[in-house]
Amino acid sequence: MYIYLSPVLGEHSEGFYDKFLVIRSLQDYTAFVKNMRSVLRYGVLKSGVLVVETKFKDVSVSGIDIYNYLVDFGFSERISVNITRLFSVNNRLIERLVDDGFNLNDVVYGMDLKARLDALDLESANVTKSYAFEDVFTVHQLLKVYIEEEIPPPPPEYELWRPFQISVLIDCTTTDAHNRRIRRSIEFRGVFIAEKNSIIDWESYTKRIAIVDVYNILKDAGTVAESVMKEYAAHKGYQDLFECAVPVFSGINLLEDLPDIEVDLDESDSYVTENSLDVVDMDKSKTGKNWGNFSDTVNYKGHWWEDESDAIIEMRRQVQSESRY
Repeated sequence: MYIYLSPVLGEHSEGFYDKFLVIRSLQDYTAFVKNMRSVLRYGVLKSGVLVVETKFKDVSVSGIDIYNYLVDFGFSERISVNITRLFSVNNRLIERLVDDGFNLNDVVYGMDLKARLDALDLESANVTKSYAFEDVFTVHQLLKVYIEEEIPPPPPEYELWRPFQISVLIDCTTTDAHNRRIRRSIEFRGVFIAEKNSIIDWESYTKRIAIVDVYNILKDAGTVAESVMKEYAAHKGYQDLFECAVPVFSGINLLEDLPDIEVDLDESDSYVTENSLDVVDMDKSKTGKNWGNFSDTVNYKGHWWEDESDAIIEMRRQVQSESRY
């Protein structure tokens, strides 16, 4: 893109200057000034500066020539005098800075009027009307400068992850040495966090779907979570019951009141989730006491459901094994 450097006012955008160049009449100029007043807070004085810098391009000119041009253009005598005095002051500031050792081009296009005053430790500067009219100086033209646009990096892409609960159940009835019937019912619940579309087939899901049908629409994260929970049951010491009843899928809770989680796509392979596993065991077959609930936490890194074996190994590594018998 291009910008325009006004030796007096500083930087202007290409779009701004393009609008300025189409001025052909006082009527056009009046409309331009009105627009600039509302958009850039530019009044008649600053707009007149651009008129002069566009007309007189790196030529020596007297103050009275600038004044006459501005009056002929349609500016009032008062505004024309003020603009002429401004250019006279600007010329004197440039000369003083060059005398102090500054490079001419740096002073003209690297500073605006305010920056020149600051460099000379001045708050303001002024000249009389008579001096401004008699002064002869160069009006430096607007400089068109190409600026290579910095292309902003693309916004991060996100995967939507979310928590969900999977449960498996051991539910069996056996007899003891006295031929008494004993029922064992143990539920294993795991709350996992995974990429949303890896959990179930959402297009096929409805809240009224039967458990057996939900099982049919589980996707990778759902089926791997189920396998982890079955292995968790064995790891916690319940494998002795597997001959009676192997843990079976008992349902999924999509925890739909909880929000989705935005995970940066570029960082999702290293995203760590904290997953809670629970055992609900009401075993009264031996002591008549409630053995209670057991809880564990497993931290998975990245897309844990893409490797079932690794997910199970990681669960074993982080969860203490126990023997129930």
